[in-house]
Amino acid sequence: MKSLTLISLICLSILSAAQTVTIESSTDVCMNELISFQAKVTGSATSFSWDFGDNTSSAQQNPSHIYSTYGQKTVVVTVNFSGGVTQTAQKVISVHDLPTADFSLEDINLCLNSQDITLVDKSTMGANTSG
Repeated sequence: MKSLTLISLICLSILSAAQTVTIESSTDVCMNELISFQAKVTGSATSFSWDFGDNTSSAQQNPSHIYSTYGQKTVVVTVNFSGGVTQTAQKVISVHDLPTADFSLEDINLCLNSQDITLVDKSTMGANTSG
């Protein structure tokens, strides 16, 4: 009985090694922008379960998602394979917030008849946006 259990464990280990999953996607995205994910698998996958790190999920193999909040998000995909093996992969995505555009006229007492105007840029970057 012990030899049968050992053989079963060895076979399960071989199946696990042959069935893998990785996530392919960008590592940066802006809020309200579509990002696509791909579950790259070796082996025969039977189902996919995605957790996008913002309390939303998908059962598609290659879903797309839009984040409505900024910050670091850990994306996790769990894949079930034929033979009962389950594999998980994760990837951290940086979701950047949007800048706030704000411009004003330098001199508001203008007649805009063939005259140059000067705009003052009072725009601000988002809390986790650089550039």
